[in-house]
Amino acid sequence: MMETDRRGFFQTVGARITGLSLRHAFSSTAMAVTLPFTLAMFLMFACATSQTITDTTGIAASANGTDVEGTTSDASPVLATKEPVSVMAITTSETGKVRTIITTDGEIDDNCSMIRYLLYANEFILEGIVASASMFHYTAKEGETFKDKTYNQAIIDAYAKVYDNLCEHADGYPTPEYLTSINVNGNISSPSEMDTDTEGSKLIKSCILDDQEGSLYLQVWGGTNTVAAALRSIEEGYKNTDEWEEIYSKVCSKVFIFLDLDQDSTLNDYILPNWPGVKVIASYNQFGAFAYGWNDHAPVEYTRTFTHTWMEENIYGKGPLADLYQKLTTSEEAASYYTLGFFTGWAPGNFLSEGDSINYLYILDVGLRQSEHPSYGGWGGRFAAIKQEVFGNATSMLSNLYHDTRDDGNIYKPLYRWFEAIQNDFAARMSWCTESMEDANHAPVVSVAEGVDFSGAPGDTVTFTASATDPNGDTVSISFWQYDDADTYAGSVEILDSGNGKITLTIPEDAKTGSKIIPGDTIHIIVEGKDDGVNPITRYQRVIVRVSEEETSE
Repeated sequence: MMETDRRGFFQTVGARITGLSLRHAFSSTAMAVTLPFTLAMFLMFACATSQTITDTTGIAASANGTDVEGTTSDASPVLATKEPVSVMAITTSETGKVRTIITTDGEIDDNCSMIRYLLYANEFILEGIVASASMFHYTAKEGETFKDKTYNQAIIDAYAKVYDNLCEHADGYPTPEYLTSINVNGNISSPSEMDTDTEGSKLIKSCILDDQEGSLYLQVWGGTNTVAAALRSIEEGYKNTDEWEEIYSKVCSKVFIFLDLDQDSTLNDYILPNWPGVKVIASYNQFGAFAYGWNDHAPVEYTRTFTHTWMEENIYGKGPLADLYQKLTTSEEAASYYTLGFFTGWAPGNFLSEGDSINYLYILDVGLRQSEHPSYGGWGGRFAAIKQEVFGNATSMLSNLYHDTRDDGNIYKPLYRWFEAIQNDFAARMSWCTESMEDANHAPVVSVAEGVDFSGAPGDTVTFTASATDPNGDTVSISFWQYDDADTYAGSVEILDSGNGKITLTIPEDAKTGSKIIPGDTIHIIVEGKDDGVNPITRYQRVIVRVSEEETSE
């Protein structure tokens, strides 16, 4: 498939139809066949509208007793318990940060995602930057110069020029020298090639098998083949040995894979069948709101910060990293996406694409508690478990596989509802490259005095007090809203604001109570604090009320 067909067709066509990826349907590992664009659009629509999903881990994935199609479900929702941590929760290392590895096929939007990532690199423990093939980009592809680690190094070199300034704004930024040391090539020769032990696969394998605490969060921006190569090497080394059961359990409890699209065959053909306990979030549709087709997937009122006017004012020209950030007029490659005319409303200078940024926005801690469970939702989108019976005999292997779910019936809204906050935050971080601590904006800190988890019976009153501080001395306005797509109570809850951040709500009488076996309804209240600085920054707390027969904790 030609390079420029990629996003127009595969943004949503990577979605599975009745449990199979289109790669299987067309039996073409390298996806060499090019479909007519009209057919691609038909399949895109079918994929985006036909998926039926449900949560299977004990935490409900949709609100109001409906599935993601917006139709009433006869089954009672399966809800969260108060104390247990979900198997889908991402845990931090002893540093309090999530350990992560990025694999990338070097596409132009990957470059944009990498630049944004480095502005937030202090928030994570990055263990590797691994160049990896996909069905779209690989070294053996005729007429293409694959963007291997040398292209990632160019971005690291630009980061080196702003590193000192970034460190004035926050602690924890990795040194350019360290980033260079973990910038490696993985399996890049061809799509789905996973039989070779490469520098990248060995790095991933080493991190999987080490004894450091917490999850290892693997970001897949291209194909999963280098991750698969690491897992294959582990299996070859330990299967049929006395250590296998322990090693398998360790890998499954530790590894968490997040990918957008299904960009080679290795997830379906190797990882899911052989490592069913590994946790996977696969965004087949939702990421498209932040990719090349953003203007077609997000309403105009949500994309003010994607326009050339806003981008020119806040991103372009703001230092060496910004100079590498791609826009529609940056290069012939970038401009080609505009001239194809696959998407409407584009203009030179607009935001181009960052289809892979949701991989790390999912684990960026802004107070939304998204990493506790995929169904909670946040800056990285919102997800639910694939309905197991769709996959017939494969039921047992899919309990930890999640993909896109909907807000208000829209597959893209779980992502675009946060665009204004995400982009304003991006602008603030980009300004850190050139501005002083005093002149740049920094995030407020939002807190809830009584804590963020409550339980109570129907009719009980829940009261909590929210407050915020701001490092720049800005005024922070606090608001409250019920995230009724993420919670499981089948209705709206009245929130009474008594002033000074004090909030009271009464658990509705028709809320379902739980037991030790079946948890009760949940109510998610988002506490949102927004400062009044230039490009206002927003932070949150998510208060979760679980309905039970217990007394409310206040």
